[in-house]
Amino acid sequence: MAEDTTTGATPGTGATPVQAGPATTAPAEPKPATGEDDLGEAGKKVLRELRSAERDAQRRAEAAERELADLRSATQTDQEKALAQARREAAAEERAKFETKLRRAEVRSALRSAGLANDAVLELAMKSDLFAALAVDDEGRVTDLEKAIAQLKKDAPELFVTASAGTVTRGVQTPQLDRPKDLESSIRDHYEQKH
Repeated sequence: MAEDTTTGATPGTGATPVQAGPATTAPAEPKPATGEDDLGEAGKKVLRELRSAERDAQRRAEAAERELADLRSATQTDQEKALAQARREAAAEERAKFETKLRRAEVRSALRSAGLANDAVLELAMKSDLFAALAVDDEGRVTDLEKAIAQLKKDAPELFVTASAGTVTRGVQTPQLDRPKDLESSIRDHYEQKH
């Protein structure tokens, strides 16, 4: 006798038989947008509005900080005002020292990478107004360093050398000692020098 493959109704009363076959799966979820190009016009508009709101909030926060500083200074005594001013000046001085060291290190590294090998010329180049005027941004990057190096290369190309295959590069050069041929001759040489 054949099995009943219906879903609970008797055959012939409108029941549908159970279909055997692969199970259906849910459609794959769409990938999230990775950039502004993937957004439609509505998404781009929302993104512009959010960026504008962020800039406005940043400006309001900076204005509030300035107002707070003004209120604090209005209620301070002359001694407290002088102390706060001294702290600001000390912080600015320390930042300037840090930026100078960072700028010098970045300029030195970039000049060496560009082919400036002579140490004396390197020091002179680093002291030039071309590199001393470069600013360090808030992320610690020296701005316009590539432009300054390009200008120096244009003004004095003879200062820069390019290493080619087979040329000697900079580095510590140690003198090569005469190596004995074997242990026996090394021991003999040692005793002959002492006696």
